[in-house]
Amino acid sequence: MADLDHWLKGVLVEETSSVTRQAVVFEVPPEIHTTELRPDGLLHVVSTDTLHTLPPPWSLLRQEAVFEGKMPGDKLGPDALQRACFRREARQAQRFAEAAKGKRELDASPEHCAAWVLAPHVPQWLPAWEQGGRLALVPAGEGCWWVRPAMFPVLWIAANELPLRDELIPF
Repeated sequence: MADLDHWLKGVLVEETSSVTRQAVVFEVPPEIHTTELRPDGLLHVVSTDTLHTLPPPWSLLRQEAVFEGKMPGDKLGPDALQRACFRREARQAQRFAEAAKGKRELDASPEHCAAWVLAPHVPQWLPAWEQGGRLALVPAGEGCWWVRPAMFPVLWIAANELPLRDELIPF
């Protein structure tokens, strides 16, 4: 398999430029080192019956969410959202590996493993990107927005905009 992989990369390096009339080149990139991808937490559904009686964001959870909490003063730029999504993708790959080892029953539906970002507010760049057509912020409940398009649920939770309810104290 490794030989075929090397062959494919060689063909792409050699041929891409000429077949695209120098419009595209193929490069073998350097390794992207990741030492540890640890989200702030994982939220797992234990009782769907109870979950449906709770306010958003709780009621929006399907099976699992990779949770990233941003405190006042933390950077809330696009890179923060991208890192949260990256950690969620790593978790999804881990879920597939667990299923292959028989440790869990696999439900491959992307909607069952979400990325949740909790921050004090919605940063200015999100509505600006929405106005520019890069994404859509879809209301999901008071203080909660789905960030779309996405292959899996991405939820932005603005803590300062959540209703004052006992169930939302953790946020």
